[in-house]
Amino acid sequence: MSKIPLKGWGLIVQTELLKRGETQEWLIQEIKKHTDNYVDGSNLYKILRGTLNSKPIINAINEILGISNT
Repeated sequence: MSKIPLKGWGLIVQTELLKRGETQEWLIQEIKKHTDNYVDGSNLYKILRGTLNSKPIINAINEILGISNT
C-alpha cells in the first residue's frame, strides 16, 4: 500500500502542528475534547489526506489550530 502525500489543508494542519511543537496524538486528544466523535490515528491520517470526510472533526481541527480549510 502506497502512502498518500499530504497537500492542501492537510499540509497546513501538519505545518501548524510543527510550528506549535505538538504531535498528532495531542491533536487527537484535543479533537476528542471538542467533539463526541471517535477519532484515532487512522481516522486522522485519512482526514488529513482527504480520503475521509468528517465535518465535525475537520471543524474541530480548524478551531483548535485557528486555521481554515477554505
